[in-house]
Amino acid sequence: MPKSPVEQRIREVLVNSLSLNIAPDDIPVDRPFGDVIGFDSMSMLEYVVALEKEFGISIDQDALSLDLLTDITLLARYIRSRPDYKGAGI
Repeated sequence: MPKSPVEQRIREVLVNSLSLNIAPDDIPVDRPFGDVIGFDSMSMLEYVVALEKEFGISIDQDALSLDLLTDITLLARYIRSRPDYKGAGI
């Protein structure tokens, strides 16, 4: 499945913010990636902060869920729907 620039950037943010030893392209876009990496509460917080900074958005606490944060396609759709999303060059 072709990936959007937002999806690719999410994967890069994930790898960089958590210092993962995998390539961004190894993170699946078409299914949740929970089986590829493990999240603990601290790493999830670091990931959320990095996403908010990268995309210039604020992720609503009501929207935060493991499903949202581990599904690249769903997360990209959420980011693009945010009124505060400015495109971040994407």
